[in-house]
Amino acid sequence: MAAPLLRLTKAKREALSVLADYFCLNTRMAAELLDVSERAVQAHYQRLIAAQLVYAKSYESETYEKGALPKAYGLTDSGVSVAFKEGFATDSTKTFKGHALSTIEHELMISKFHLELAKLAEQNGWDLRWRQRDLDKKEVRPDGLFRVNDNNFF
Repeated sequence: MAAPLLRLTKAKREALSVLADYFCLNTRMAAELLDVSERAVQAHYQRLIAAQLVYAKSYESETYEKGALPKAYGLTDSGVSVAFKEGFATDSTKTFKGHALSTIEHELMISKFHLELAKLAEQNGWDLRWRQRDLDKKEVRPDGLFRVNDNNFF
C-alpha cells in the first residue's frame, strides 16, 4: 500500500525535525520541544505515521499505571530520507526501525538527557554538539557522544 501524499507544513516539518534531532521522543517530550499540547503532537504524528514518515511504538513505562499505553516516536527510513533532503538532519538522525520494545525506555532516557543538556547549554551559552549515529563501536559501545565547548564526552 502506497503512502498517502502529505503536504509538509511548517508544523509537520518541525515535528519531523525534533525526531531528526533527538532520535526518539515520547508525547510529553515532543510537546515540550514543539511548544504545543500533547494532543497536537499526537495529531501531527498520526498524520506522519499515515504518510509512513514516523513510527510509533506503544511501551509500558516503569511509571505506567492505567489508561492508554504511552507511545515513543521515531523516524522511518523514509522519514530519515526526508530529513536529509529537507536539510534538517543532524548527527542523531537515524531510523527507529528495528528497535526492540525492551530498549524503548532506555532510548527515551537518552533523549531526555539530551533534551535537558540542550536546555542547560542554551541557558549558559554553551556550544553543544550531540552525535548518536555512525558511532565507532569496536571497543566502546557509547549510546551517544556529545561535546560542550570543545570538551568531548560519551
